[in-house]
Order: sequence, then C-alpha cells, then structure tokens
Amino acid sequence: YQIIFKDMRWGEFDRGTLDIEDYVSALIIEHPEYKSQIEQMFSGNWIANFLKPKYESINFLKNASNNYKIYILSNVSECVLNYVKDLGFWDKVTSGTYSYKVHYLKPESEIYQYFIKDNDVIPEECLFLDDLPQNIAASKDAGMNGIVFCDNLDDVNRILNSN
Repeated sequence: YQIIFKDMRWGEFDRGTLDIEDYVSALIIEHPEYKSQIEQMFSGNWIANFLKPKYESINFLKNASNNYKIYILSNVSECVLNYVKDLGFWDKVTSGTYSYKVHYLKPESEIYQYFIKDNDVIPEECLFLDDLPQNIAASKDAGMNGIVFCDNLDDVNRILNSN
C-alpha cells in the first residue's frame, strides 16, 4: 500500500500525466523485492482489488439527489472513474470535474476554480465533502462550505437538514 498509493507518482497517474503501465514498470524497477505483489495488485480487474464500494455512501448520494444536485470533484484516473461509474449511482450525478481531464489535483486551487467555472456553481451554495482536511481547507479558500467526510453520514445529514 505504501509503495503503490503513497508514491507521489500515483498523483501523476490521477492527474492524467502518467499511464499505469509506466507506473507499474517503475515500481517494479525500484522495488524488485515486491515484483510479484506489484504485478498481482495490477493484474486482471486491478481496480476492484483496492476500491471497495461503500454502499451506505452510495445510498446517501441517491437519497440526497432527490433534493440537491450532486457534483463530483475528484482526483481520479480515467480507468478508475470508468469503474466507479458502474457502482449504481452515476445517474444521480449532475456533473463533475476530474483530475485526469484537467491535469490539476486537490488541494491545488486551480482544480476548485475550474470546478466552479465549469459547473457554473455558486461556491457559497456548495457543500464539499472530502476525506482529507487539506482538501476541505482548499475548498473553503475557494468559497465553498466543507466537511471532512469519513462515513459520518449523520453529521452531513444534520447540515443538509438545517438548510
């Protein structure tokens, strides 16, 4: 996990500036002692090996879409996004901004400005959910409301129901 997902190049993969084959090859060269584990991790439907759907969150999004527009702002590669689109809530998403398309990553201010302009949203009317405090801080710098989201659906529902 540390070797693969904490490597700064994983961000470049999400940014859309590094393809997965080059990334895997570089990891194997740098960490030959983990060659078989790296190859196993990226074999077959490799995305499903590490990305497990959180059905409670998916149901939350489905329910929230009855009263709110749902936008996605994500550090995500094209292949991971295509996998996520098959999880059963994508028809509830109004629109989104994806790092691999715009070549910016959260918490870079440019991705938030791109999101606001491209989706024609009013920042003060947005509630931004993210699991990383630095991404919430950057969303607030862009004028959005934000909450660190780590399965705390009750907190989010409380905020939504107070408006």
